[in-house]
Amino acid sequence: MSWRSGAPSIDILESDGRIAKAQTAGGTLNIAPDWSPDGRRIVYASNAGGNADVYILDLAAGRSTRLTSSPAIDTGPTFSPNGREIAFTSDRSGAPQILVMDAEGLGVRRLTSGDAYADAAAWSPKGDKIAYSARDDRRFDIVVVDVATGASTKLTHGEGNNENPRWSPDGRHLVFASNRAGSYDLYTMRSDGTDVRRLTRGGDCTTPDWSHRAP
Repeated sequence: MSWRSGAPSIDILESDGRIAKAQTAGGTLNIAPDWSPDGRRIVYASNAGGNADVYILDLAAGRSTRLTSSPAIDTGPTFSPNGREIAFTSDRSGAPQILVMDAEGLGVRRLTSGDAYADAAAWSPKGDKIAYSARDDRRFDIVVVDVATGASTKLTHGEGNNENPRWSPDGRHLVFASNRAGSYDLYTMRSDGTDVRRLTRGGDCTTPDWSHRAP
């Protein structure tokens, strides 16, 4: 996401440094892009229809399709590892929660419950779990929910704010941002919440992700 054109837009950075603006649906807000596993599509949030909804861009065709149509705010979409489902954040139930739908926008269902605020969904490599940030008592913690059953497990427990989790490629660890030591730094932990390790010290570090080796 870039502000270089004045309004939030989605740009594609080529490996040689060239930047091209994605052919999004329009509007004044185009944010939260995520690549499909096959690299042929980008799912994102846009207000092209007057409200923040989820759209999908077919890169070859240069055409965007609107997937959600709700008076609520739908944002933060992310593809499942097999590309068949999309998780996203919506406040259609009153407070932001994680919802899941198929890649065509059908079969929408609410995944999280019992959280005052849920955001920043991240699929596990197998696609059977989603990690996310949940706010309760004015603090964010990392929670993992089973996609099939809806059963959830809290991995952090009020040690400052803990946000933006991302799975390691083997699914054994999570990296996340936390301000438990003052400013935001990056930490890792095992997928069960144990063995927390601090990676950075100072500099307001947020929104981490893992490297992926080429096949």
